[in-house]
Amino acid sequence: MTDFSLVNSDESEDSTRADTTNVENTSKTTGYDSTADTEVSFSAFMTAVSLFFIGLLLDGDPNTERALQIPLIYLFASSFAFFYSALIYANTSSQSPAVKKHDRGLNYQFNWANALSESLGVYCLGFALPLTVIAYAETITFPMVVLGMHFFGFIFYHGMGFSIIERNIRPIVYKILIGTILTCYIVSVKFYLTAQFPHFYIVSSILGVVLIITFFITGHESFLQPEEYQR
Repeated sequence: MTDFSLVNSDESEDSTRADTTNVENTSKTTGYDSTADTEVSFSAFMTAVSLFFIGLLLDGDPNTERALQIPLIYLFASSFAFFYSALIYANTSSQSPAVKKHDRGLNYQFNWANALSESLGVYCLGFALPLTVIAYAETITFPMVVLGMHFFGFIFYHGMGFSIIERNIRPIVYKILIGTILTCYIVSVKFYLTAQFPHFYIVSSILGVVLIITFFITGHESFLQPEEYQR
């Protein structure tokens, strides 16, 4: 004889599991949407900031623009990086709920957008501002103060583990990349301060290549840390 109480119990358990799964999927989808919306707003705002500085520097004076070629390149790289990272975040947010159930695809898009936003957006904007101050300042004191603040912020940001790059890639790769970036920037600033522009352009080009490499390494899955360390 069939025990209907056991059948009802099994059906109840299956229904509970299905409800739990639906709640978890809905929660994940809502979380991704909230994160994507926040990142879109931030990237769009930072794009506007970069373009604002570009507008200030492009004053029509050829001599000024020649002296600010590298800072302007940094600013354009920053604005494009923020702009395209905002597009990636927005496209992620606009995907259907069925697609959003697949965490791997969403993490893949977020990893690339985060890598683009930080390694080319944040870094290039941060590197451009002190060089711009150096170009315009009449004394050395003010640029040194600005450089000091920039280096303090850079070291604090990475030393405290806030960097997306540190969270996403293996420690040894992270240390090599950040050490190379900081060294190249310090050397380029030294050449800029002493008006050794050929050397400055060479080191700045090397720094640009390292930043691009950092972007691809940070976004590429083969370099990622185990899943528990990812964002």
